[in-house]
Amino acid sequence: IVINNIIYYISYGEVIIMIIDTKIVNIDEAYFGPKAIEPLQTQLSVIRRKFKNKAYSVSWSTDKDILKFNRIAEKIFGYTSFSFSISADSSANAWALHMTSFNNDKEREKLLNALRAGKAGFRFDASGEVIGMVSFNLGLLNIDEFTDEELLAVMLHEIGHNFFESVMYGDSAYGLSKKLVGIMGIINDRILGVISSGKDANEDMIEKEVDNLIPDGFLSLSKMKAALLKPLSIFTKIAREKFKKVAKLFTNEAMSDNLTRPMEAYTNEKFADTFAAMYGYGAYLHSGLLKLDQYYVDMRNKKQPTNPIIVAYRVFKLNLSDALSYMLNIKDEHPDGLARIKVSTDYLKKEIARQGIDPKVKAQLVNQLDELNRLIDEYINFPVDKDKMKITRTYYTMLYKKFGGDRREQDADNAALFDFINKRYEDLNK
Repeated sequence: IVINNIIYYISYGEVIIMIIDTKIVNIDEAYFGPKAIEPLQTQLSVIRRKFKNKAYSVSWSTDKDILKFNRIAEKIFGYTSFSFSISADSSANAWALHMTSFNNDKEREKLLNALRAGKAGFRFDASGEVIGMVSFNLGLLNIDEFTDEELLAVMLHEIGHNFFESVMYGDSAYGLSKKLVGIMGIINDRILGVISSGKDANEDMIEKEVDNLIPDGFLSLSKMKAALLKPLSIFTKIAREKFKKVAKLFTNEAMSDNLTRPMEAYTNEKFADTFAAMYGYGAYLHSGLLKLDQYYVDMRNKKQPTNPIIVAYRVFKLNLSDALSYMLNIKDEHPDGLARIKVSTDYLKKEIARQGIDPKVKAQLVNQLDELNRLIDEYINFPVDKDKMKITRTYYTMLYKKFGGDRREQDADNAALFDFINKRYEDLNK
């Protein structure tokens, strides 16, 4: 019996009372907190103390503490094999090999069926046979300003890439995007082949090609055929726009915008940042990335000009180059400037606003949001007399205020991305 949010269990004359406030309990929330990866953090700190500022040796890869770290990562994330290594490179950087991409339907099904989710986060089961490899340059370990938590945040970002396809594929717009791009490309090639042969590319011929290429029962077949069969006009428009027109007929529009061909890699990077935030490491990730930016500026030891006219001219050049890169879809996949922090603040705000969130978890999220807002304020209001990156800071601040940090944010929908992650987590729990 439920009365005023109090559940009374009545059995054999005894009354057992469990007080459950429905505003507190929520099992479908894809926020796991730092407790889930605490053993990983503890062991990474051990490794850093052991090897920081030491002469590099190839034997480190088989050191007992690194092997222990590997086993912990396998247990938490479900890797069949995980390998963490330290390279002799003195620069501050990290890299990862992502072993979860699939090249055929059999590999796809194997990976998707291996994905699991629980209170400790997303993980793979043994059937996926997923391998992970992450390497840190020794130079990254040696930076005094870089905290152990920031190091793990970088690693969580890299691990997040391993989970992108398995979380976002499923029956989502991501899977549909890949399928549609492939189908439309093949149909386009067939039509061009027919035209080049001198034959008339009539609609009956196109319909026959569509019937041959699209499996029976593949989503909404009638809607898809209707869209694809518009006489050649669909093949004469800009590829991005024609795809969106087809995809919007039977997918969530916001997710299809996030996962169009030009946006897929960009969304992958935002997912990896969000993955770190799911474990309470969003603020650590972004404080570390900002430190890396400053580190490389200090290494060059070249102070940028502060003359307002020169700054304005240089910012104009950056703006022109960035605008052209955006229009031609040739921008680097990593979000620009403060866009990465903005995505994490959007995620935290959305989680904080959820009904049924545990007050203790909410307090953690609020603290992280405050820290990220502090990082943004410090970046924008950095002392001019000490600023060695005045030009880039001015431009990135402008991008943040106008586009949310990156021009591509005007094409994206972060709320849809977060909703889909939560939906995937909920479905896996069912």
